[in-house]
Amino acid sequence: MSQRLAEADPKSAQAQRDLGVSYNKLGDVQLRLGQTQAALDFYEKALAVSQRLADADPKNA
Repeated sequence: MSQRLAEADPKSAQAQRDLGVSYNKLGDVQLRLGQTQAALDFYEKALAVSQRLADADPKNA
């Protein structure tokens, strides 16, 4: 759901943040399951979202 919302409104910082949080949580689940590569993939997606948000508004902590 978060991915569809983020794709539908790519300029929405809230939708993008929610997508990043979802990716992070999915990474946590994969890590607990012992799927380290899948966890890393989700963490990298979360990081990419965070980097895009920071680049778009560098003064917003």
